[in-house]
Amino acid sequence: MKLRSSRILAALTIALTLFATFAVFSVDAATTRIYLDPSSSAYTVDTAHVGTKFNVTVWTENAPNVGGAQVYIEFNDTILRVVRWFEPKDSQYIFYGRTTSALPTPPNDVNYQHLGPNRGRSLVSVSLFPPNPPYFTGSGKICIFEFNITKVPTEPGKFTSPLIINTDETFLLDGDTGGEAPATKENGSYEIRKEIAPPKTFTLTVAATTGGSTNPAVGPHDYLEGTIVSVQAFNNSGYIFDHWELDGNKIGSDNPVNVTMDGNHTLRAVFKAFGNQGDITGPDGVPDGKVDLRDVFKVAQAFVSYGPDFLYPGSPPHPNWDEKCDLNGDNKVDILDLFVVWKNYGKDYT
Repeated sequence: MKLRSSRILAALTIALTLFATFAVFSVDAATTRIYLDPSSSAYTVDTAHVGTKFNVTVWTENAPNVGGAQVYIEFNDTILRVVRWFEPKDSQYIFYGRTTSALPTPPNDVNYQHLGPNRGRSLVSVSLFPPNPPYFTGSGKICIFEFNITKVPTEPGKFTSPLIINTDETFLLDGDTGGEAPATKENGSYEIRKEIAPPKTFTLTVAATTGGSTNPAVGPHDYLEGTIVSVQAFNNSGYIFDHWELDGNKIGSDNPVNVTMDGNHTLRAVFKAFGNQGDITGPDGVPDGKVDLRDVFKVAQAFVSYGPDFLYPGSPPHPNWDEKCDLNGDNKVDILDLFVVWKNYGKDYT
């Protein structure tokens, strides 16, 4: 009975040992990775164009006893292409400081093959040469691929490509056995996008001379690019609407007038005195329907003055300039304006 129990205990011990060994092996194998950095390469047509190059580095993590590595990478060769590949030169290279064999010869031979519509691939490998220990164990860089962008969207949208390394042709070689070391292989991606441009906004600044108002009102107004804005002028009593000025240029007297917002614009409505001629001011500083000494004195104060742009485009107005006293609308106050007041002196339009 004791012998039978001993045999059972021994068998159980062997089974547990084998299970533990297998479990450790499985965990180790599961933690070995081959992956891309960056895993996702994303651009817009503002940050990249046809001819832009970018690198993708192939890494391994928790690799055991590596004597060599082969990397197969597949991509959409309609929109990008592998043009060069490299063995890393820094201390993170898995074979840093060792003599290696790199196939095909880097950097310009990338072993490119067109596989079919939107499918191309490159196949490269690195290994110790001669393949003698110590072999690499740990995490580090395997190789670097240089991609060239060959096509970008011309309309809003995006072009995408998988960067596929998860195939049987990507693997790590065990330096002792020459067999494949189990590893997970993680694909990456590439994208280039053309965004829908946000609508532009432009400002229409509406202005008016004395004698009327506008709709939209005097002041700045913002509109989306391409908007056609209708502006109407309304004359006050004693004035008539004469013409429009767009960005300093006369554009006629159609009322209302349409302005296409293809940039920032200034629209000015020009009014002229009519009817209550000579009535400029009153006791409260506003026209009162009467022509008296207040109006004569007001014009005399502004006599021989001139308005903005009179001397040259962009020139400032005369210090005594008062637009209300420019009764004939010629951007200056002179004898002609005084004559209007003198001629109508004493009239009561009320």
